[in-house]
Amino acid sequence: MPQRIKIKINDIHKKDDLYTKYASIKVGSRNYIPLFPTINPHRVRYNTLRNLTSPIPIENYIIITLDKLRAMDSDQAKQRAFIAEKLDNIVGSTTMFITKLLIKEGQKISDKDVDYLVDLLNFPSNDIMIPPLVYHYITTNPSNLFPNGRDMPTKGIVFDSYLPFLKLFLSKATQRKIESFAFTLPNNSSYADLEKLLGAYKDYETQIAVIDSKGSKMSQLSPQISRLTSRDEKLYTLPEKNNEGFVLYSFDSVPYTAHQRDMAPAENILQYFSGFSWFGPRHTINMKGPIIPKPPLPPRLYKSDNYSYIKHTSDVYAAAKKDFDAWYDSNYNGIKAKDKLVSYKKDYEIVGLAKSVDNLYNNITNDKFFQGIATQPHLSDAIKRIRSMNKKDLKI
Repeated sequence: MPQRIKIKINDIHKKDDLYTKYASIKVGSRNYIPLFPTINPHRVRYNTLRNLTSPIPIENYIIITLDKLRAMDSDQAKQRAFIAEKLDNIVGSTTMFITKLLIKEGQKISDKDVDYLVDLLNFPSNDIMIPPLVYHYITTNPSNLFPNGRDMPTKGIVFDSYLPFLKLFLSKATQRKIESFAFTLPNNSSYADLEKLLGAYKDYETQIAVIDSKGSKMSQLSPQISRLTSRDEKLYTLPEKNNEGFVLYSFDSVPYTAHQRDMAPAENILQYFSGFSWFGPRHTINMKGPIIPKPPLPPRLYKSDNYSYIKHTSDVYAAAKKDFDAWYDSNYNGIKAKDKLVSYKKDYEIVGLAKSVDNLYNNITNDKFFQGIATQPHLSDAIKRIRSMNKKDLKI
């Protein structure tokens, strides 16, 4: 169940408008462990986790409609099935449940709904209590993969509806003796909304901020992040409460953009240069109408030594593919897979991402290392953008 969280800042490096923050997390009576990119427990295999040198946190992403939540509350079979599929058998060094509650236009979340949601998330395998996001949704047309259609989040509910829900959730969770929370920043929170949002968390212990990027670049929320991380004695902000003892978590961030580039900058890793200490996998799928099957393109491969995603038509793809094949043969050779690259890409990627973050941490005070990254041709524009955002918006 959610326990008291402590964050330890191991090192901070600020120079040339780049800002990195190396942190560790302690859950309850456990030891501190370094923060690494989280994984989707349903996509990464045990062998991959076993061979990593550092424990990898787990992000358990949960989507549930209000109607299904209410149906479970009155049907024990449905509740057991949901727990077995979504909550149980999720084991990691640190596990966080990030929830999207989906509601229809005009639906109201009742006091009883919040009670039940709090008790579901107060589950033994959940280490960090993160107040849910609340989205509207559509149900896609039936398809071979989803005979009944698929519930897809569309937009967050208006802030004036989210704020009462949040206050009620925090109050009821506190009644369950939960002492630590993550601060949840919805993607559609305006700068003007943020003062009220900060006020809602004022009396609660929060050392983690989960920022919902909704599948986009985090820079699109830079004014809100700046306000959250500023010092203002009139508000509860993260530094006012914790000094430097807090971390930013990037939820649903885009791994890369610029699809036409052969080597696309790893936007997820580059967030470490604007003060983020960890991030999770992407979840957003932009979908309208029926699902139309398309022949899958060969996936981009993550290249850990230059923080990029390599396109399959690139000149360097063959070398990257050779590295993937060598990794696969050493870990999964003999295991049948229809397409090993598609099937094991996420495993290979988390190994590379962990290696990149470890490299950043080990060189956090090495100016030559940072300059070497900033001058790589495929990264230079992205680094310039981050420096500009840090200087103008985040005021680092």
